[in-house]
Amino acid sequence: MVKTGKGIIKGLKIALVILGVCVLITQMTLPRSVSHAQQGVKPEVVLPDHYPDGFDGYGRIDRVGNGEIVIDEELWKLAPDVEYYTPGGPGPTWVPFDEGALAGYLLNEEKKIVSLWLIVR
Repeated sequence: MVKTGKGIIKGLKIALVILGVCVLITQMTLPRSVSHAQQGVKPEVVLPDHYPDGFDGYGRIDRVGNGEIVIDEELWKLAPDVEYYTPGGPGPTWVPFDEGALAGYLLNEEKKIVSLWLIVR
């Protein structure tokens, strides 16, 4: 039996729909930070030498709470031994990490922030 033009087009439509569903499911099931963890993201600024080559993520600080922080509208838990870094070096205090500041962060296996890095443009 020879397929007609309509049959071939119908088969292509079905194949495209299946491909689209597969891509959608893949995007929905992967954690948001998968690409960050594998590649490390780096903002488009010159960072000090003691900063890492890439971060697990970065963004503007929306809110600072007790043991947690919101960066770009995403809530993150802080590890109990979280470390804070500024362009001048490691810092013992939270002071420069105010709301609106740009910061990069590194995560541990539990997806808690273990280090927070102030980014100054």
